This record gives sequence, structure tokens and C-alpha cells, in this order.
Amino acid sequence: MEDKKKITVKLSNDPTEDYLFSSYQEEAASLDDIPELQYKSVKTSKLKKSGKKFGGNHSSSIKSFIITALSAIVIGVGLGIFILNMFVVNEEEPTMSQPVSREQEEGDRNTTETTGSNQLELASLQAYVIQAGVFSSLEQAKISQDTIHQAGFQAILWETEEDIRLFTGAYGSEVDAKQMAEVMESAGLDLYVRSWNNESDVASLEQPVADWLGLFTDLWNASLTGMTDQMHSNWNDWVLAAPDNMPDSVMELKERVEQFLKQPNNDILDSELLVWWYLYDQL
Repeated sequence: MEDKKKITVKLSNDPTEDYLFSSYQEEAASLDDIPELQYKSVKTSKLKKSGKKFGGNHSSSIKSFIITALSAIVIGVGLGIFILNMFVVNEEEPTMSQPVSREQEEGDRNTTETTGSNQLELASLQAYVIQAGVFSSLEQAKISQDTIHQAGFQAILWETEEDIRLFTGAYGSEVDAKQMAEVMESAGLDLYVRSWNNESDVASLEQPVADWLGLFTDLWNASLTGMTDQMHSNWNDWVLAAPDNMPDSVMELKERVEQFLKQPNNDILDSELLVWWYLYDQL
């Protein structure tokens, strides 16, 4: 093919313009004589094979990346839900992982053992007493108690939440209490008469024990006027009717009454009634 000639077009009356344009037409005509190029076909199978090798590897890498990413997301979400549920269960049911203390076990056992017991109201008792002192120290109270014993009289220590009181007897009337107080004062003791009563309370006892102990207050109040033969018989019947398996505190009261009934003595009845009263108050 010949080298292309430079074509210049001028819009003027230059006589060379027609010549240049004519040269251009000749050149264009000569292009039509160029033989048609023959394209050799290439087997498409080779192209496909070549393309499959490159394109297949690229597509496979993308697919593997997507699968790996989705797997990681699914595993992460599943693990997050599992951990969240674990914390939620621990917050809603904290007691399942807490051990039962020994105190709780003993409390449950005590509750089971008291099943069938009866709540007995310990009635408030009232009487006149001879008071020989009020103390804040148990040591000082015992010193005064020994002084009364050396003078030939009985006295007991009655401990309260606030103090310790020293009493010498219980009487049904203020007159009887003052008569005895005068006798003791003649022995050089300093004391005075006052009314005394204990507060009512509730004791958990088996039904037979509660029924039997409920008779105590009537017998005690009737004995404030003296231990007659009839009263002695009534107290003796009460002792014989005592049920089995009584608590130690109830048994102590029963044995104290029984001991007095074996050798009854009205001279010390006021002191004995005071002791029985105190034991009953401690139930």
C-alpha cells in the first residue's frame, strides 16, 4: 500500500483547490481496489477452553469467599444467641445454683418436726409480791439473795429484759403480802409490796401437752388462798395426767410441783407458787 498523501481543504478561490480535491478522489478510488481480507476462523472450543480456565478460577474464588463469609456470620450469630440465653437463664433462676445452707436445712427440719403441734397461749398471771430489790448486775442480785436466805426466808431472781428483780413470795391479796413483809422487815430486811404480772405469750406444744398445761393457771390461781386437801388432790391428779414426751421446760415445772406435793407445807407455799409462776413464764 502506498503512503497516504496529506489532504488539505481550503475554502478559497485558489486554483489548486480543485487539483487537491481531485487527488483525494483518486486516492479514495484506489482504496476500493484493495482485496478483501480473509479472516481465518479459530475453533471456538479453544476459546472456550481458554476462557474457562481463567474465568472459572476467578468465579470459584468469589464463591468460596462468599460461602466463608456467610458461614462466619451464621456461626457468630448462633454463638451470640447462645451466650445471651445463658445469661438470661442465670438472671431469671439464680437460686438454682445457690447451695442450701445448714441454717436453711435446720429450719426446714424444725418446721417438719413441729407439724401437728398446737400454739398454746400462755395466759398472764397476776399476784402481789414482796420485792427486795431491782438490779442491773446478776452478781449484786445474788448477794442480796444470799442475805435473805441467811435471814431464814426464800427468794428467787426474776430476770426481765430490762433488769433483775428479787422477789420473796406470791400472794392472792395485798393484805396477806403486807403481813408477811412486816415479819421480814423485823429481821432487818428492806423490801416493799407491789402488784406483779407477767405478759401473755405463745408456746408451740404438742396437742396433749397443750391441753394438759392449759389446766395450770386455774389450779395456780386457786392455790393463792392456801393449799387445802382438795387443792392438793387436784394438783396430784394434774401431775398424774401429764402426757409423755414433754419438753424439758414443761418437765421441770411438773417435777417441781410434784416435789412439793410429796411434802406439802403452807409455810413455804407463797415461795413455791412464785417459783411455779416463774417456770411457767419461761415456757
